[in-house]
Amino acid sequence: MTLLRRDDPFAGFGLIAEIGSLPDLEETLECALAAYTAGFDALKIQLFDWQQLITADAPGYGAKPGLQRDDFQGQCLDHESLVDLQAYCSEIGLILFASAWDEQSVDLCLALDMPLLKVGSGDITNELLLRYIGNCGTPVILSTGASYMWEIERAVEWLGDAQIALAACTLAYPTPACYACLNRVTAISAAFPGFQVGYSDHCQEPWIVGQAKKAGAAFVEAHWTVNPGSGGDSDFALHPGNADQMFDEPETEDHWGPLVVEPCEVELAARRNARRSLATRLPLCKGDRWQMNDLCALRPGTGVPPFEWPRVLGRAALRDYETGELLDPQESI
Repeated sequence: MTLLRRDDPFAGFGLIAEIGSLPDLEETLECALAAYTAGFDALKIQLFDWQQLITADAPGYGAKPGLQRDDFQGQCLDHESLVDLQAYCSEIGLILFASAWDEQSVDLCLALDMPLLKVGSGDITNELLLRYIGNCGTPVILSTGASYMWEIERAVEWLGDAQIALAACTLAYPTPACYACLNRVTAISAAFPGFQVGYSDHCQEPWIVGQAKKAGAAFVEAHWTVNPGSGGDSDFALHPGNADQMFDEPETEDHWGPLVVEPCEVELAARRNARRSLATRLPLCKGDRWQMNDLCALRPGTGVPPFEWPRVLGRAALRDYETGELLDPQESI
């Protein structure tokens, strides 16, 4: 395995095991060892404060119905466990990094000296978070599921001078193989010459990993578990029992998709509910003027888009708001 080289911030990330936000350190360490044994180069976790990510009633968008808070409450490792995980990954030769979904989680990644950050597809319109990450000086992988090419271009602009790699992706959990859209790797590579372009996989079929490499992906991120079928992402994740099938040849060719980058039908629910809207960080009374400290961005993305914040600042609130409420669309008109 190739460890990270500082002259190339994305070196050594051929295969990335995404284990999500397991709150149990013992299971996380077991996942790490199993991923290393299976040939993965890096381990990716998710860090967030759920109250800075979703509203209390944000609907789900995967195969599992219900509210997003049912999946996100209490789902992250504490700081002490993160330090232990980082030490263990360093000992066995895995690169550890994270998707950070709020500014405090970004700061935690920086404090732990993680070599890069991941931005999930749902935050591709979250201008404030992208600008914050772009100013950190840490390399970034930007996932692009459920997006149009112009949205990717805008997000890259918001990330400023950061060193950026892009990940083609179909934002559906799980993704049917016929919607893997591996040709997005080619399309994004053509639109962003000089950028490393990888693939973030949400399919149940292990062979999508090898096919993504065949498509030219510089790296492939795949969900990984040691407890297949235990619910959530583990129901479609790779695991030690099928990891040896990652480079098998499929019997069909319908996983390539068109040479365009635009949302497909299986991504529409995630495009709506995994993206964010402007929301209240603090309670606000009708008539109070909106200030930057009053605003945050929360899921779902059914309200005022986060990049509309300049249209809101300085205006008088049209009604009373509690903490964590989406702004009414009229607040930006």
